[in-house]
Amino acid sequence: MIRTTRPTSGNKYFIRQGSGGYSTCIQGKPTDSQCNVLSNCVGYACGAFNEELELGYEKYHLNCNAENFIERAIASGLSIYNTPHVGDIICWEGLGSLAGHVGIVVDVINSNCIKVAQSGYGNSNPFWVATHYNNNGRWGLSSNYKLRGFIENPNYRHNTSAPTNKDPFPNVSDEELARRVWTGEFGNGDARKQALGSRYYAVQALVDKGVGRNSTPEPEPSTKLSLDEIAKKVINGAYGNYPERKTKLEAEGYNYSEVQNRVNEILNSSNKGTSNSSVTYTVQRGDTLSGIAKKYGTTWQDIYNNNKSLIDSDAQRHGVRANYYNFIYAGQVLKIK
Repeated sequence: MIRTTRPTSGNKYFIRQGSGGYSTCIQGKPTDSQCNVLSNCVGYACGAFNEELELGYEKYHLNCNAENFIERAIASGLSIYNTPHVGDIICWEGLGSLAGHVGIVVDVINSNCIKVAQSGYGNSNPFWVATHYNNNGRWGLSSNYKLRGFIENPNYRHNTSAPTNKDPFPNVSDEELARRVWTGEFGNGDARKQALGSRYYAVQALVDKGVGRNSTPEPEPSTKLSLDEIAKKVINGAYGNYPERKTKLEAEGYNYSEVQNRVNEILNSSNKGTSNSSVTYTVQRGDTLSGIAKKYGTTWQDIYNNNKSLIDSDAQRHGVRANYYNFIYAGQVLKIK
């Protein structure tokens, strides 16, 4: 059954487990009086996807941030496609600190037009069906979003084309692919993501840890600036702000995290001895408040209190309900003191 109407009272797929339902998703905002995972795109998409299976329980726990649905689906053995089919979850990634979005494809009019049932965190309307055209390559969403793909529902199989999460490198280990990344075989950014396909996230996690990197790397070209030189150019504004800064630095062959750490060191060093000067830190992927606090000899509570408005508002935009201090995002500039 493909739902095209608003779920109503008693539908356990859209009611949290703590309230007697099946759903593992967070409570919606504003909370719907009949189905308390609404209003929230995650709660609706997860509920409708499992409802289509008609199993009487939530088999697929798609209770993560919307932009992470693809990874959760792959881990659950589901297939990902680049084209829509009735019953699919359509998944968009929000760029920067913007939360992603998901919905259920309820009708495919043609190759350029679909109808999507959806909800939205913070939206006074808990459910709506909208027509989406793919004129911009993002199925109607603005340039602040990027289409990630379509998650196939096992009860509504695609009839054509192979899923995009098919292993493009069978019998090749993640470690070997990481080594080949370091040789430059797969390029950077989106080119690397496309080349590695469904193996990208696992391989990139190893690359981020340095796995596969030659212990005696070749000397960098003489045209490349030293770490201090490139950091000073960043400070002077030559590379803009995140995420533009990251894109430009990596395009020129620099390690973004290494450069940004040096930028932070230089800025913080210049602030030492000036009691009225503020110290800031730009959040990078994998950072935690406690980890940042340790670097600066302070506590995570002080950093959270100094940045409470920023941290809380960004977390809420990502669909977080409580304990906002557990959620910080790459690119945020935090005031340390």
